[in-house]
Amino acid sequence: PSTIVSPNKLAAERASMICGQCHSRPQGNLKNDQPVNKDNKMMLPGTSRNVYLNEYTTREDAAKNDYWADGLHSKSHHQQYTDFIKSSKYRNGTQLVACSDCHDTHGTAKFAHQMKTDSKSVESCNSCHVNTMDLKKHLADKAKCTVDPAQITCASCHVTKTMQTGAGFGKGLTAADGKNYWTNDISSHIYDVPRKDNVGVKGVAPGSAMPIPYTNACGAACHDVKKL
Repeated sequence: PSTIVSPNKLAAERASMICGQCHSRPQGNLKNDQPVNKDNKMMLPGTSRNVYLNEYTTREDAAKNDYWADGLHSKSHHQQYTDFIKSSKYRNGTQLVACSDCHDTHGTAKFAHQMKTDSKSVESCNSCHVNTMDLKKHLADKAKCTVDPAQITCASCHVTKTMQTGAGFGKGLTAADGKNYWTNDISSHIYDVPRKDNVGVKGVAPGSAMPIPYTNACGAACHDVKKL
C-alpha cells in the first residue's frame, strides 16, 4: 500500500530535517560536515529535504569509510538520520515516521537520549508494533529463540550499537576466549538485526568486526560467541 503522508506528518518530516542536518554526515559549502548554503547559513525549520540536499550540501551524506564493510550500517558517529531514512520504518506502507515519534527534543523527555518512553522497555516499540507485544512469541516466531524475555528488550536485537562516539567511549565484551567483542556506544537507527554472516563480521577479528546482537552482553546469553 502507498505510504500515508498527512499534512501534519509532512511537517514532522521537515522538522526531522532539523535533526538530520546534524545527525548525518553531508558536506556543505564550507567543505566540512557543516551543511550550510552559499551564505554560510544553516537551514531553517520547514525546509524540505529536496531543498536541503540541493542548496545546503555538496555531498549528500557520509563517505565510504564512515560505514562498515557492508556499506549499509553506520560506523562513524552522528549518523542516526543517515540510518533512519534507509530503514524500513521511515516509509513503511502505513505511515511516515519522524524523529519526533520517539524523541522529544524540547527538554520535557523523561528518559535518556530524549526518548519519550524508556528504550529498555517494549513500550518504546509497541506504540507502533501493537502485534508484537508478546515478546516471547515474537522471539520464537522470528528467531527460534527461547531466551527469557525478561533478560532482553527489543533494542537488544534491533538497535545494535554499531557507531562509536568521536571520543571513543565504546566498550567491548571480553568472552571466555579472552577476545574483546566490540559493542560501541551509539545505536543504529536501521532497526534490522545484523547477521553473523555479514561481510563486516564473518571471518573478521572480534575487535574489528561490526557489532551485532550475537556479540553484545545480551546476545552472549543465548549465542555462543566462540563459534563466530
